[in-house]
Amino acid sequence: MHVLLLPLLVFVLLAGFGLVRFVIFVRKFRVTVQPGTEGPALHVETSAGNLDLEPLQQLDPRLKSFVLYPGAQPRIADSPEYLASGGRPGREMRAIAATYWTPDLSGKVLDFYRSQLPQWTSKLEPWGVADGAGHAWALTNPAEPACSIRIRSQYGGTTIENILELAAAAGPAEQGTLQ
Repeated sequence: MHVLLLPLLVFVLLAGFGLVRFVIFVRKFRVTVQPGTEGPALHVETSAGNLDLEPLQQLDPRLKSFVLYPGAQPRIADSPEYLASGGRPGREMRAIAATYWTPDLSGKVLDFYRSQLPQWTSKLEPWGVADGAGHAWALTNPAEPACSIRIRSQYGGTTIENILELAAAAGPAEQGTLQ
């Protein structure tokens, strides 16, 4: 009888500890949406870190200089571009992204970018699906590692993200320089 009580006691203690941690996480989970003229700003705060999305008035000129697949359209017409920042304290990240979509297959889009940007490196990465079934091609400029293009099959076509990583300490007024 005592042999069964010990594993049950261990299970109850671990489950109780997990429940307490979950309650602490949920209590510290806060979402704030602030309306603005350029679009809503979103702030998510958790015990694991923060995420901020700030709308930008116009597309960053450095993103305009990226090669764009012929016929690709903005993912959401007339939507503002966002500056994303967040992460755990001490491991924060900032990036600006412009997202486009085309009905063409991802292989055709990838071939286009490989022909237009032969110096850029490409790598297949897992994306979005916990079981590893989802993937995206990431193309990176070796001369400017903060610039990348992500290509993935999505929404019955191909999504193209032009991404510019910024220095974590740079404020919105300092977006003009990469560090």
